[in-house]
Amino acid sequence: MSTEKEFITPRYQVIKEIGQGGLGKVLEVIDLWQGKTVALKLHLPKEDQKEDSLENFKQEFRLTSELSHPGIVEVYDFGYTLDKSAFYTMEMVQGEELTPEVARPDLNRFYQVVWQICDILEYLHSQDLVHADLKPSNFKLTGNIFSVKLLDFGLARKTFSQASSSTAGTLEYMAPEVFLGREIDSRTDLYSLGIILFELLTSNVPFSSEDPLILRSDHLEKTAPPPSAFRPELPQSLDSLVLKLLEKKPEDRFQDISELKEALADITPFPAWGSEKTSYLNRIYGGKILDREKEYEALKKELDESLTRGGRLFLIEGEMGIGKSTLLKYLKREAQLEGILFVQIDCLKDETHPLQPVRELFSRIWPFFEKLHPSFGERYEEIFKSFLNQGYEKEGQASSELEKLSSFILEASNLYPFVLAFEDLHHMGEGSLVLLEELTKILDKSKLFLCGTLQEANLDPKGKLKSLINCLTGSNQFHLLRLPSLTMQDLGKLLSQKLGQKTVPDTLLDFIYQNSSGVPLFALEILKYLFEKKALYVEKSFFRFEEQLLKGINIPDTIEKTILGNLRKYPEEVLNFLNLASLIGMEFDLNSIKFLTGYEEDKTFESLFVLLKDRILIQAQKRLNSLAYAFATPVLQSLIYKNFVGDKEALHRKLAYFLEGRKSRGEEIETEEIASHFIFSDDYFKAYDYSLICAIKNQKDLDFPQALKYLEKALAAAEKLSDEKEESKRISQALMQRGDLLKSIGELNQAQKDYEEILKITDFLEDQRLVAETYKDLGDLFRLKHDYQNGLDSLLKAKAIFQQLEDTKEVARTLNNLGNIYWIDSQYEKALEAFREALEIHRSLDNKHDIASTLNNMGSIYVSQHQYNKALEYHEQSLQIKKELGNKEEIARSLNNIGFVYYLMGSLQNAVKSYLGSLELNQEIENQKEISINLVNLSESYFKLGDYRKAIDYARKGLEIAREIGFQQPVGYLLKSLANIDLETGSYQGALTQLKEALDISDEIKDKELKVSVLLSLGRLFFLLNRSEDANRFLEEAQEISQQTNDKRTQIAVGRLKGILLRKNKKTAEALKLLENSIALAEELNSLEDKLSLSLDFAWAYLDSEQNQMRETSLENAKKIIAQNSMPLIESEYHYMLFRKEFKQGNLNQALKYSETALEKASGLNRLEIIWRIHYLRGKLYFLNNDLESAYKEYEKAGKQIKNLSQNIDDPELKQSYLNEKEKLDLLTDIKKLAQEMMSST
Repeated sequence: MSTEKEFITPRYQVIKEIGQGGLGKVLEVIDLWQGKTVALKLHLPKEDQKEDSLENFKQEFRLTSELSHPGIVEVYDFGYTLDKSAFYTMEMVQGEELTPEVARPDLNRFYQVVWQICDILEYLHSQDLVHADLKPSNFKLTGNIFSVKLLDFGLARKTFSQASSSTAGTLEYMAPEVFLGREIDSRTDLYSLGIILFELLTSNVPFSSEDPLILRSDHLEKTAPPPSAFRPELPQSLDSLVLKLLEKKPEDRFQDISELKEALADITPFPAWGSEKTSYLNRIYGGKILDREKEYEALKKELDESLTRGGRLFLIEGEMGIGKSTLLKYLKREAQLEGILFVQIDCLKDETHPLQPVRELFSRIWPFFEKLHPSFGERYEEIFKSFLNQGYEKEGQASSELEKLSSFILEASNLYPFVLAFEDLHHMGEGSLVLLEELTKILDKSKLFLCGTLQEANLDPKGKLKSLINCLTGSNQFHLLRLPSLTMQDLGKLLSQKLGQKTVPDTLLDFIYQNSSGVPLFALEILKYLFEKKALYVEKSFFRFEEQLLKGINIPDTIEKTILGNLRKYPEEVLNFLNLASLIGMEFDLNSIKFLTGYEEDKTFESLFVLLKDRILIQAQKRLNSLAYAFATPVLQSLIYKNFVGDKEALHRKLAYFLEGRKSRGEEIETEEIASHFIFSDDYFKAYDYSLICAIKNQKDLDFPQALKYLEKALAAAEKLSDEKEESKRISQALMQRGDLLKSIGELNQAQKDYEEILKITDFLEDQRLVAETYKDLGDLFRLKHDYQNGLDSLLKAKAIFQQLEDTKEVARTLNNLGNIYWIDSQYEKALEAFREALEIHRSLDNKHDIASTLNNMGSIYVSQHQYNKALEYHEQSLQIKKELGNKEEIARSLNNIGFVYYLMGSLQNAVKSYLGSLELNQEIENQKEISINLVNLSESYFKLGDYRKAIDYARKGLEIAREIGFQQPVGYLLKSLANIDLETGSYQGALTQLKEALDISDEIKDKELKVSVLLSLGRLFFLLNRSEDANRFLEEAQEISQQTNDKRTQIAVGRLKGILLRKNKKTAEALKLLENSIALAEELNSLEDKLSLSLDFAWAYLDSEQNQMRETSLENAKKIIAQNSMPLIESEYHYMLFRKEFKQGNLNQALKYSETALEKASGLNRLEIIWRIHYLRGKLYFLNNDLESAYKEYEKAGKQIKNLSQNIDDPELKQSYLNEKEKLDLLTDIKKLAQEMMSST
């Protein structure tokens, strides 16, 4: 069963709400694509704010996405919910609020925070931005070395922009020029910073009032008191600094952050971590996306046309560092802002599996579209499971699956246009390129924008990608954009932006251009290199250039050499630190790096300090209760690791044993982390053991692709073992684990291959038990493939070997498996024979648990044979043993099974009794899932008994529990139960709403049994609404599913309802033919309820066709069943039938008598649809007796009931259709005629 959770689009699963504001809220969510926790800011404005606030929200995302600084929250993705609410995701910042506590008991931490805020604002202002809403609540203090984080950029704007005409921001922190509606610049932020510093020092804001006019006046005219007025121990220099920030006129404040930092440096030393170098490295590597306006326009044009003129393939070619990734980043932002889904896959060199790029793609989009559109996802389910969970064969063998999956992408893109972006296509394997090739064939029919980056120099001239490009050249659907190197002029613009200066000295520009060849990444690395060589330096917040120093600087000739060259400046101990950190991984904790390096704490922090300062490393979230760090980019870590010369296998082994020891001492170290190092070590036994452990762990966590990856690693490790017998033993073990996993996820062909491979290996191992277990697993696999003969053959072989081994316990269990296959194959006698033999062995071993289980299976076979009394006998025996064992969960399950048998027999009171017993036990053991199932059964039983109050009570309790635990199946059934009660009582709108939701759930969880029951109710509802065509459509769909599943009960119900529709259209002969088929099935199933309903259906048909003898026989059959069973719903219909029969035959006195009984029965159940028809027929009866007044009263009552019923229908079209039913129109006509006659007679 699937577990229902709250999602913000199928990609983001909600954990909890963490904040709320006037225009929305912030949620903590799991990004299911990236597998990490992020914050999601959801835009929920009031109706009158929507248009303007949405544009501001988008602008906030645009601005923040262009910023890169350790003190500024990082944003990730923009999107829209299904109801069109905008949102974006950002890093999840853990930390405390910025409060006056930072300034107590001393000022050390306060100064540290102020320096960091200055660093953040200096960077922000260098990007020509003003925050415009600085206040303590927009900052958080984290545990990172750079601890301050600025969060909210909702009011950020360009420097020198006009303040809003309507005051926006928080009044207590707002600068005077904002109140006056004048231009704002960086000095506006400095005023707000002054308020913040004042508050941190004194626990008060300088100006405070509940009256906004007074507050405005204070900001404009009142001089702030010095902080020392509240804390006399504060230095006068700090008073002066804060008061200068709070000057009313911008020109009287510090003019920029550099001036503030100079004043701050006079009070407290400039902290090492906050050096000018760090600040300007942030500027170099952060900032706006590289401006390639023509390329952006071309990309955007093709994207827009893919939505209206067929899909596109857009390839971006260029050398490393030229800006291909930057262009993809632009595409991602613009597509997401327009509500287009963006999926990016990185094609890495030497992938673990050649199909990994497309498998990663489908592992994202398949669950996304399956949740978004369950109805069409079902068609592709099997092929997706097959593709996502296999991958052990050659690439070419996946081609046929990829061809089919391209059809899925075509359909999906027309439902929800999206971009598929592949980074570094030149690394994509030939097998994965099959998908790209297939997609190009259907582009013109899709709304798909395919995009990829590549380096042509790395293309195989005879490879599939090169061939594909050659074939597509000239097509309107294909565009190849070759990114040229930057011109001298463009490079000048880039450097000007990064250095924060209007112009760049010609000598510097020429030097960088000549040495970078106009490659942007290379240019930035050279800029950094010059900074290291002191040819560039910072003075008063500006870069200065020493032209003379350029003459002695030689730039390495490749980017990789440049990056590595930039690292060689470090001392040997720092380089060693960096190399060993790269071996740990992208992220590492303090304890692990100290262990590998052997450094003392001081030496460790010296290395960290240097590398953090230079942005080689960044602080990460704490891991393993220790400080943690990460490389600034994956490329950097990969490059360092690749060039690390050392005994990597030995170091991985050393680290793995260290982590293993920490885990054994109770530290929360992930098994996967230990496994990863053993896998790269030369300890193949440990590599195997940990790979297998991780596979089992991931399987339990339902992460099947990851489990399969670990099993591949286990097999690879086993193959490296020197002992051939040990190798075979471990390979067999891994294959068995993999076969079982593949079987469980429906990948049956690959599982079969694994089992058959084990059988080959066992010839060498001479392990008969393993042979038997493998045959047993094969038997179960063939059962799942519906290959029952091979399944039986395999199980018989397993049984024979277990008998040779004299393992009677396994013989019995194998017999149980044989019984199950015979049962499914409808070979009921052979199934019972196998179960009886198993039962005899279980009894000889006194294995009570297996005895009870086998008895239960035998009871279920008798249910399949409709031998309900026999079924009860075996279920009761099973129950008695379970009671002896004292397992309340099993007892409760048996009681539920017994209740179900009674329900099928029509013995509803006994069913209720058993269900209540099961419920009581499940409540004792707090088994919420089983409780919800009990409540479904009780609700349906009480509904059949006509006790709507109890049916509703149990349904509502069940809904509450099922929704709370995310158990969708009972939610669907309970909604259907409530809808059926609404159907009986005439609340048609409520019934429709609940049935639609139940239908969606049935599609989502792929529950065909639930779906057909909902379709039947919808058919009945639309019949009552006088929409025969719609009713028939639902019935046809239900019939199609019931034939697939051989569901005879549904076939009976469909036949009954179709028969009623045919009778309504005067096609009595056709109706009788359907009813004859249905009664034959009811006899076969021995279903009393169906027999009773069908007897009445026959009686109605015979009444219409005036076959009196047949009608009376049918009514007599119904009478006998009613006399022996309590079925109130059908009883009310029976008495209404008797009333109508007598009326039609002219026996008016007898008819009147039956009408009173019918009215009593229907009124007791509040069955308004029958009640109005009884009143109408009674009116006709009185009219024939010439009792016009009584006739009018009955007509009036009927009309009132119809009016009440129609008022429950909100949809005008449905309401009109309901009122247009012939009998209702006849009633209206009869009322008018009767009124006229009564008037004329008076």
